[in-house]
Amino acid sequence: MRIAYKNLLGAENMTTTSEHSSYPLANLIHRWKRRVYRAQQGVSVATITVALDVVSTVNSFFIVYHNCSSVEVRFFDSGDALIETWQITDGRKHGEVLAKKIEIDLVAPTDLYVGNIFIGESLFFNKSSEQDIPLISSDVPTFSSDFQVSGREGSVIREGEVTIPALTADERKQIEQVFYRCGLIKPFFLDLWDKSPQAFDSVYGVFTTALSVTHLEEGDTVGFGFREVN
Repeated sequence: MRIAYKNLLGAENMTTTSEHSSYPLANLIHRWKRRVYRAQQGVSVATITVALDVVSTVNSFFIVYHNCSSVEVRFFDSGDALIETWQITDGRKHGEVLAKKIEIDLVAPTDLYVGNIFIGESLFFNKSSEQDIPLISSDVPTFSSDFQVSGREGSVIREGEVTIPALTADERKQIEQVFYRCGLIKPFFLDLWDKSPQAFDSVYGVFTTALSVTHLEEGDTVGFGFREVN
C-alpha cells in the first residue's frame, strides 16, 4: 500500500501549452479535485512542464477527475536528457526515478480538463490490505406512507476504517508524520491495493479520526478513519 501527500507540483514550477483563463493550471494542486484545470476551448491536447529546483525522487504519479484518454509522463535529468517514460493506464503509476524536469502529455477526446495531479515521493508499506473501503451515499431520502421515495440527491463516495498491521516503529512514525502534515482537512492519496491497479482504484481523501496505535510483539497496528473527498 502507498500514501502520497508531498506533491512536487507547485504554482511556481508548472507551465502548460494551453490554459483556459477561468480554469488555471494552479487548480491542479487545489485540494478540491473538482476545481479543474482546463485547456483552452476546443483544445484536447496539452503538455505540462514541471521545472524542479533540485533533482528529486519520484516514485508515484496520481491523476484524478479528468477526461484524458492518454497520459504520458517523461522524466529528464539535470542535463535535460530523457531518462524514463511512464504510461499512465490506471490513474496512477509507481516506480522510482530521479528527475530535474518532468513533462506530462495529456490527450482527451474533447476539451481537456484535469482535477488533480500528484507527482512525487510516496510512502510504501509492503502490506496487503484485507479490507475494502465501502461506498456510502450522502442522499437524504424521504419515504411516503406507501414507500414512494423522494429527497435530496448527494454524492457517492468511499468511507471507512483502515487498519494497517505489523508496522515497524519507523513505519508507524511515517504515518504519524502524514497525520501531522494533513490533519483532518488536507487530502492525500491512499493506494491500498497498489499491487492490483486494474481491480481497485486509489482514493483521494482525508483522515476522519485520530490515529489509533496498538503496540504488539509482532509490531504496531495503526488504524484511522478515511473519507473520499471531492
